[in-house]
Amino acid sequence: MSIFKNRDRTLKDFVESLIAVCSLEKNTGCIDRSVFGGLDRLLSQWSLRETINPLFEKFKNNNLYPVVYSELDQKQRIIWVKKILQILDQVDPSSPSDIVNKLDQELTYFKGITNSLATKLNKLNIFKLNDLLYHFPRRYSKITTIDKLAPGDDSTILARCDGTQVVFLGNKRNFKATEAIFTDHSGTIKVIWYNQTYLSKQLSTGKLYILSGKTNIHNGYKTLESPDWELADAKMANQKFLNSGRLFPVYGKTEGVSQSRIRKVIRDFLRDFASEIEEYLPESLIVKNDLLKLREALIQMHYPSSLSSLERSRRRLAFDELFLLQMSFLYYRSDIEKDISSIKVTNITESLTQFISILPFKLTEGQKKVIKEIIHDLSNSNKPMRRLLQGDVGSGKTVVALGSLLSVVGAGYQGVLMAPTEVLAEQHFLTVKKLLSDELKQVDSYLQVSNLINNRDYRIGLLMGSMPKRKKEKIQEMLETGELDIVIGTHSVIQERVIIPKLALAVVDEEHRFGVDQRNALFKKRIDDNTIPHMLAMTATPIPASLAMAIYGDLESSVIDSLPEGRQKIRTRVVDKINRNKMYEFVRKQIDQGRQAFVVYPLINESESINAKAAIIEQMRLQKDIFPDRIVGLLHGKMKMEEKQSVMDSFREGSIDILVSTPVIEVGVDIPNASVMIIEGADRFGIAQLHQFRGRVGRGKHESYCMLVAEDPSEDSLERLKAVEQVSDGFRLAEIDLELRGEGNVRQHGKVQSGHDFLKIANIQTDFKLMQIARFEAKNLIDKDPFLKEEKNQGIANALINI
Repeated sequence: MSIFKNRDRTLKDFVESLIAVCSLEKNTGCIDRSVFGGLDRLLSQWSLRETINPLFEKFKNNNLYPVVYSELDQKQRIIWVKKILQILDQVDPSSPSDIVNKLDQELTYFKGITNSLATKLNKLNIFKLNDLLYHFPRRYSKITTIDKLAPGDDSTILARCDGTQVVFLGNKRNFKATEAIFTDHSGTIKVIWYNQTYLSKQLSTGKLYILSGKTNIHNGYKTLESPDWELADAKMANQKFLNSGRLFPVYGKTEGVSQSRIRKVIRDFLRDFASEIEEYLPESLIVKNDLLKLREALIQMHYPSSLSSLERSRRRLAFDELFLLQMSFLYYRSDIEKDISSIKVTNITESLTQFISILPFKLTEGQKKVIKEIIHDLSNSNKPMRRLLQGDVGSGKTVVALGSLLSVVGAGYQGVLMAPTEVLAEQHFLTVKKLLSDELKQVDSYLQVSNLINNRDYRIGLLMGSMPKRKKEKIQEMLETGELDIVIGTHSVIQERVIIPKLALAVVDEEHRFGVDQRNALFKKRIDDNTIPHMLAMTATPIPASLAMAIYGDLESSVIDSLPEGRQKIRTRVVDKINRNKMYEFVRKQIDQGRQAFVVYPLINESESINAKAAIIEQMRLQKDIFPDRIVGLLHGKMKMEEKQSVMDSFREGSIDILVSTPVIEVGVDIPNASVMIIEGADRFGIAQLHQFRGRVGRGKHESYCMLVAEDPSEDSLERLKAVEQVSDGFRLAEIDLELRGEGNVRQHGKVQSGHDFLKIANIQTDFKLMQIARFEAKNLIDKDPFLKEEKNQGIANALINI
């Protein structure tokens, strides 16, 4: 974020920035999304800068400027970007500039920072002036007087050195240390530094020093042991930031850079450049939300006058992060919708109504509510739907997605359901076949034809990389001719040779497992240049509201908040190795009562072949040694689709009593008669995955059970297992998972990381209310000024460009 008054940047800066923008544009297919506001806005702003005039003259001489990039077709854009990059490659970036932009200068530009120090600071991610300003303390030490030092406290004192000496310690007196006496107006204290005898010569008697560290008791007297120290000159001694009761910064250190050195560099910077920090938020927004001005917040973050001022500065900077994050989401969406529309799907309800009527169950109120929200988005405007669908395990998300897809098909369009793995794509396809089964219309294992809706043939195909070439070509041909209505598949559906001419709705399951480039590739399969498909993203398990807002801030949210009738509460227990035989006896009793059981084994290796072999060995052991009089089946990822389908059919029909499986049954499997889920090596799984496995049972009328088997779990693993044992609600478990693992580890993202990696001060758990305020303010601003053209919003526009 740029926080300095506008200055011209060097030619080198402009060249490097434009290379980065054009390279990103090239890599993302020249869709004009490489910079906020598009290339036209960026070029228009830069063309007014005197520093970059020579570069624009080159562009003009090559007939590359003026240009309205947004009006070029894709082929013209590709050529334009290629030529611009060629010119930039020939430019000498060392051309002089009259005005130096201090914000973007390397650290060595500043007095007192050598190349050696700059290299060490780089390890702390400090490269430029702005990085110094935003390198915040990792903690604070309270400034006090010697008489108020308490054992165990981390404190800072300003005191005079009254003498130093080298002392010998230990039984053999072969251990050296520097010992010094320091005094302030309240008393005297001994300070000792072990193995640092050189300090006896560096510390000067009669000089004032700032000492920070923990107070200990030594031989009955208070001492400071190996504190950080720095010389306090006469000016510093009278500074307010050293007043008793204030907080003193303690920064993250790196090898070769002392705490005092980092403090001095940042303190000198604040002294010299704090007056240059410019506010970028409108005054009305600051007053309305009781925010500190940016300059004061940054100064107080480094040298807070009190705990309350520290919290107020933290709140302002956290708000900045959350506000800019939400602005980036909403501005990006506004920017997309500026030139691009989607299909307003009419005649949408008839197919949906008939689909609902043939279902063997009633939709829940939660499903009905979400379907209504989706249909409203699809049929009420030409704006592209971008909606996130959440729901607990077993809440019926797939049925909602299928109903939405059939709705657009009934109106004459095509749909896609894209899953991250072949196993999940297969399971979605099998679920669809089950719901739309028509025995008279079976074609093959990769194609389902059903005329149960509108008395017309609905063709649904499966497309995956592992399919035989002939089958894939057939599905692709049917898609291109419009003969295939819905395709379910993996990344194969976004390959360039896959053409979907009437694509109106794309459903992306487990959306977080796809990269941005993959999602963009899906949107390229559009009816025309200005019409993109609607998008519905689904998550396998619930996401905490705070995390969803941080990750999916550009999406509207729909939540299925109720489970189907008849879903049984699943009794969950953690089982240790002592109780393994009791567990097997319990399973036997359940089978004697006519029930069935799952046994899931963890992935023990990156190789699916090795995992399959491990599952085979366990299946043989259970069949031979534990349940010789029962049928123990096997399912793993190396089996062909027909084999997996055959095993699941046998299990569903009751021919198999116990099904041993690798985690391929994590989602999409529905066996109402299965009442027991045994998860071996449960400590190897995360909370979300354990909750997914548990959701495979409890789908019928029988009481169900989940056994979490962990023979030697760590403390952290046991805490996760106990959470799953005690909590059945998926949304609450998601919150617990966030608390236990931290926001940075809960979600795995695609190639371009999502917004919450941008948060350094804000905490998406504790600052959720602040995030809601930031979201509200961002939405309000975008509604009034969607392209940030008003003068008062130019600071925000520049901040968005810079992030």
